[in-house]
This record gives sequence, C-alpha cells and structure tokens, in this order.
Amino acid sequence: MLSRHFPAAQLLLPRRTLVCTAVAFSLFQLPSAHAQNSRGLQPVAPAPPALAPGSYYALVIGIDSYPSLPHLTTAVSDAKAVGALLESDFGFGGHVTYLLDQRATRAGIMDALEGPGGYGQTLSESDNLLIYYAGHGYDDTRTDKAYWLPYDADSPLSANHVSADDLTTAIRGIASRHVLIISDSCYSGDLDRGVDDDVTASRGEEAFLHRMLAAPSRNLLSSGGNEPVSDAGPEGHSIFASALLRALADQPGPLFTAADLADPVKKMVREHSGQIPEYFRIGNSMPRSFPIDIGDFVFTRPAAYTAHPLPTAPTGTPITAPHADESSPGLALLKTGNYRDAASAFTAACNGGSAAGCGELGQLFEFGNGVSKDASQAATLYRKSCDGGFAEGCDDLGRLYEDGRGVAKDRAQAGVFYRRACEGGFTSACDRLGQDYEDGKGGARNYTEAAAFFRRACDQGEAKDCNSLGALYEYGLGVAKDPAQAAALYGKACDSGYARGCTDLGKHYEYGLGVAKNSYQATALYRKACEAGDSEGCETLKNLNRAKP
Repeated sequence: MLSRHFPAAQLLLPRRTLVCTAVAFSLFQLPSAHAQNSRGLQPVAPAPPALAPGSYYALVIGIDSYPSLPHLTTAVSDAKAVGALLESDFGFGGHVTYLLDQRATRAGIMDALEGPGGYGQTLSESDNLLIYYAGHGYDDTRTDKAYWLPYDADSPLSANHVSADDLTTAIRGIASRHVLIISDSCYSGDLDRGVDDDVTASRGEEAFLHRMLAAPSRNLLSSGGNEPVSDAGPEGHSIFASALLRALADQPGPLFTAADLADPVKKMVREHSGQIPEYFRIGNSMPRSFPIDIGDFVFTRPAAYTAHPLPTAPTGTPITAPHADESSPGLALLKTGNYRDAASAFTAACNGGSAAGCGELGQLFEFGNGVSKDASQAATLYRKSCDGGFAEGCDDLGRLYEDGRGVAKDRAQAGVFYRRACEGGFTSACDRLGQDYEDGKGGARNYTEAAAFFRRACDQGEAKDCNSLGALYEYGLGVAKDPAQAAALYGKACDSGYARGCTDLGKHYEYGLGVAKNSYQATALYRKACEAGDSEGCETLKNLNRAKP
C-alpha cells in the first residue's frame, strides 16, 4: 500500500495534500480500501464569499515527481482535472494558475499567494479564490504543526515546507471575500487546528445561498483528518479527487456552496476507504476589513443563467382583488369536497362576470378536480380572471407560463403576470419576484428590484420576506448597508414566527452588528430558532455551548 504520510520525524511512504475548487467528472465505481495508496499533510481553509459572484480564480498545485521524496501517481492528473473542470463549467476560465511538479516549489507557491503580482496584490473584495493542493504532507507531532511538502522539500523536516501557519497568514493578506482550500493528503485535517465550528450546507435554499455569497469566508475541505489518505483510485485519480469531481458534476442548480459539495464527498470517500474528509472554517484567517466569517464559498455555473429579462414596468389592467370571496357558494362547496357542484357554481359565477369565479374554475381544470384536467382551459380561465382584476388569477397564469403548461413556456411572460399579481396585493407573487431578482432567475441579478418586492411583501405581513430584506440591508445589496435596519427586519421576522430570522438576529447580538453586543440575548435567540426547527440556529447554539469553558 503506497502511503502519502510521514508520521512524526520518521520518513515512511509518501503522503499528499490537495486543495481544490470545482470539478466535473463521470460516474465511477470506487475501489475497496485495501487497494489504495495514501497521502499526507494537512489542509487549510477557503476564502470568503463575494457580494455577487465576482471573478473566480484558482491556484492548482499537483506534485508527483519529487526529486528527494517518494513519487506519487495521481497528484498531477488530479490537479489538471480539477483545474479543467473549474475553467469549463464554473467560470474560472483564464484565471487558473497551475503549479505542477518542478514549478510547485515553496517559493513558487508562496510567490503566487503573497509575492509581487500574487493574489495578495491583485485580487479585490469581489473576487473568489480557490486553492487546490495535491502532494505530500507531513504532521510533526513534536511541534503539533502540519505542512505541505513542495517539490523542493528533501525530507519531512525540510525547511522548504509550507506550513499551516504560512497558509493562514497568506490568505489573511488576500482581499478576496472568499477563499477555499481543498487539500488532498495524509493528516490534512490537522491544517484546520484552532477552528471550532463547521459549516452548514445550503440545501438549495436561495436566500441562504445569497447570504453565504455575501458574507466572507476562509474554509478548508480536507481529504482526511489525522490519518493517511489514498493516492490511488478510479480513472487515474485518488479516492478523494474522484469523489470531488463526481460531486462537482452532480450538484444541481446554478449555485451551490462548498458545504453542499463537502457532504457527498464525505459520504463517497467514507464508503470506499478508511479516510474521513472534513470541512471547516480556518481560524484566524480573516482580513481585518471583514468582521466575521459566517459565509461560504459559492460555486456558480454561468451557463445556467438564461437571457430573458424579468419585466420592470407594470402591465395590464389594475388588479383590485387579491383573493376570492370566502362567502361564495363555490368555495363553500369546495370546502366540503364537492368538486363537481363547485365547478358548476364557479362556471355560473365566471359567466356572470366574476373574475374570482373564473380563477377558481381555472384551478379545478388545472388539477382535474370535478372536471377533466385541461391546462389549456385553465390558462384561458386564469387570463380572463387576471384581466378582470383578480390577483391570484394573474399569479396562477404566471405559473403556467413559467412551467410551460397549457401555454408555451415563457419566463418573461411569467414575470409580467407575477408583477400584476404582486401589485394587486397577492404577496406570494411579490415573494417569488423578489427571489427571482435576487437569484438572477431569468436574467441578471437586480438587488434593487429584489428589495422593492421583498419590502412590498414584508409590509403585507410576510415574515420570510422581512428576513430576506434584512439580509439585503445587512450586506448592502440594492439598498444602503444598514446593520441596525437589518436587525430590525430580522426581529420582525423572528417575532412573526420565522425561525431563520431568530438565527440571523442572534448573530447580530453575538457580534454587536447594529445592536448592542449581548451574548445572552444571542443564545436565547439561537435557542428559539432551534426549537422552531432552524438547523443553522441549532448548529450555532451547539458551537456556542461547545466553546464555553
């Protein structure tokens, strides 16, 4: 078994650490653990998320042909595959620097990070940096220090190492909002010493994704903790790199976080080896200009965005009724489950000029309740309802245009009808438009429009939208940055029963953002959020309790 680690001061077989960004890879069968090689060294953490997906940069390091240490077999191919995937699928095109074999000396690595013309001098706050390392690693148990071993290291104790301290200092001097280090080597988990919490996955929640994007981060994804890791796997890659490439390829949607990526990587690696990958924040690595590191590295697929803009001006007849009249005969029949008679009542109401009746009849046709299912007929009825001033009918017609059911799929038309529904007081449509503008769904992101729609929904009592508006104020997206206003909106959301609002307000009290710093109030809010089912609140509460002496 070829191992990539050097325990204590004794040279054994080779070890390798790697740091990566995003890579797509074909599906594969991972081999069993007894047919693998090992890697050594400990990983460092990735950088903080930008306010909007700015430019993406990667430093990709891979070393096989060590002149004085045992050779590795897959580090260079892993590095090339990761870099290629980042360039082709994730917006890193033209911004990937490769340090392979003899170019990956200590001086070469440190110059790229902090030398003249390096990332420390050239990146701005809106940028994102990913560092990928595949090579030998070493854990010196006498000094409790972890190292990468560059090409010119002649022994585990060589002065030509790159220590965890070196990496932490270097990324602290880089202005980019996000830095992600991916390290594939033995004992790479030791590179995260001093970190006391891990990072919550987004699970595809759009508002959470954008909070992670806006808040800074310095995080580390390591191929293992304090143990050897594999240098051999399927398709000429290590076990960890194969899992990483596959997880990158399989992530759904145009946006996902490094924590989202880490979960399937951990699962695949654990199932097929003795390694235990880890994902953590890197302690003491944040530039002074960034107050707290509560974000995460967010990967983007630029090609996933469509080119049709959302509407920016009101269209059509003014809407006067957001909801149906609860006293109508048709609704009374619906509540008893008598869909057939309800359809007759709504037909009579629609023919008599009731816009709400047309809308309710449209829903029966859309879902096939009491009448034959007919999306085209539903679209006709929703249009008549919307033109008659019934806001919910406009929203329903927008859904059909968005999904392409009963009408030709048309994202721009969907936006027109969502806007009419929102302006008529149907808050679900305001929420949907706010999210669409925030996420860039159907066109470029527009935080100013997102704020306007979130505000409209918040003013009508939608707690979730108050919280979304609070996030925009917290990070200065589409509105002037105002931590106090953000805290007030989070408080409104929390008081209205939205658990995530309690978590977000708790962070403001914990760090004194727009409110007086109060750890007791923060803890109470995290507990309230956790009891209401917010996983981030539970995780933060757990970390706070763990940190208490």
